[in-house]
Amino acid sequence: MAINTRVRRSNLWVTPPLSASATAGLLDIASRLLDLHPRTARGLAFTALADRMPLPTSTGWGKTWTILRRDCSSAFRTQMIEALPRPFHPRGTSPLTVWRRARQPVLPARSRGYLPEHIPQWLPDDWFTAAGLNPAEPFLGRSVIFRRFAAVQLVQMATGMLFEEAAYFLGIPESWHQAPEQLKRLTPRDSFTHHTDQLPAVLEQLGRHAAQLTTPVNYRSRRLRFGDWTLSPEDWRTLNTSLGRSARTRPRVLDMLNHACASSMIWTRLTGSEWRLAPSASVHYPDSDPADFDSEQATQIRWQLAHPDTARSYYQKLHRLLIQHSNDLIEHAHTG
Repeated sequence: MAINTRVRRSNLWVTPPLSASATAGLLDIASRLLDLHPRTARGLAFTALADRMPLPTSTGWGKTWTILRRDCSSAFRTQMIEALPRPFHPRGTSPLTVWRRARQPVLPARSRGYLPEHIPQWLPDDWFTAAGLNPAEPFLGRSVIFRRFAAVQLVQMATGMLFEEAAYFLGIPESWHQAPEQLKRLTPRDSFTHHTDQLPAVLEQLGRHAAQLTTPVNYRSRRLRFGDWTLSPEDWRTLNTSLGRSARTRPRVLDMLNHACASSMIWTRLTGSEWRLAPSASVHYPDSDPADFDSEQATQIRWQLAHPDTARSYYQKLHRLLIQHSNDLIEHAHTG
């Protein structure tokens, strides 16, 4: 039997053993478990093993629970679920139960008048305005963390997907919600425990707004179609031609950053996604310094493109051109 040793050693409890003797011991345990009676002895054996294992919330489990949910038989899944909660209730509430609850939708899943593909990964500002949210509120306003969380919840509310499944559906990388707590960019509902009385009403209003859209966008289709899209150097030069001589004589690094930020802005409009996940236009500049694309100067350019009313004249004009270019691409996608 070939053992794959090229795995992440951080997933300590799911990494295949590297020695032949340890592999033999693991296979022997698995064989004995399979030989036990499914509904009695095997259940007791699972419980005994669960008494000695780390918490299910520990990062070392890797994708164990995803595999259990998606790939295991219903009988095996039931036996594991029955065994797991028992060791984890020292204070009256099982951490596994809390972990599960945090990944369930705040509102029950049912038909809500919209499809999950109608939910953008990055909710537009007018959706929050329609929900009556105050942008000054740290969590239930337009904060980045809540905006991500709300999009996942809207998919869950319409489908019953688990948190991880809804995030995957929206194109959100696993690293955003599987990282250590302090590094997570996407958090489940346990991060909003101080606002549990407000969450249902806010999400209900967001869902109602999505259902009332007369011509909803299929963002899922857009994400698949434009997933790896970037603004080509040829199209960038054409856009720059419309901005006058000064735009064509800018320093190379500044022109490169303008190109990269313009590309991410168009991609965001095409897919309804967050600019942080946009494919980098740095592929068109193989000799560039990768640090330039994350520099303070790049941040300032993105800010001006996102706030044209207060931007310099060049970025106001560029913003209008990028809007038109993205509209042309969307129109071509519909007719192509």
